[in-house]
Amino acid sequence: MKRMAVMLLSAVLLCFSACSTGKSLPVLVQSPLSLCGTQDGVEAFLAENNGYKGSGRPHSCRNITPDFVRDHSSFQVFKYEDTCDSFLLWQDKILPLGTGFGGLGVTSMALADLNEDGEYELYFTYSFGSGIHRSMLGGFDPSEERVLQPEEVCWNDDTVLTAGEHGELLMSKAEITEYTDSTSLTATPLEPLYRVDWQDGDAALSPLTGSQSELEGSPR
Repeated sequence: MKRMAVMLLSAVLLCFSACSTGKSLPVLVQSPLSLCGTQDGVEAFLAENNGYKGSGRPHSCRNITPDFVRDHSSFQVFKYEDTCDSFLLWQDKILPLGTGFGGLGVTSMALADLNEDGEYELYFTYSFGSGIHRSMLGGFDPSEERVLQPEEVCWNDDTVLTAGEHGELLMSKAEITEYTDSTSLTATPLEPLYRVDWQDGDAALSPLTGSQSELEGSPR
């Protein structure tokens, strides 16, 4: 009887260990998310980003890093208001974040540890499109120093990152309000479309049951 109890306890502990692989850091996101472009660090960023070939004028560049990103990471995000192009400044590296041509560029950001390495990745949504408006998810993994780019496209809508009721990272349809320019706007979440997961060493989007998202290849 004692041996049976030990075997049952071992099975329970094994199941608990296998099922308790939750994120080592909680998802951090602001909802609704307001971009409020400032001049903080812009001069230093422009000096480093002097190879930018876009048509963005230096005086249109703003620091759009939300407070929760600044407070919990070393990421800084800068955006040119006239081109909607956005860039990540991290340590001594500058990396483009998606594209903004024909759209709004970056519309939201979140911090999440989806690869469970104890360090936050930066996730963001951005919109673009000449003719057909579209929105996508992007990310940056500091452990491998690479930009993440799932292939799924949300057609004809803007999107924003939100947190689900269990703390999971979601990509939701957004309404853009309080718009002054591409560096000063508010993205208010509407219908959740995707759950953001980590699959096969990369960020991935899993459509939520019942969502009305339209995948790449199915524009209206």
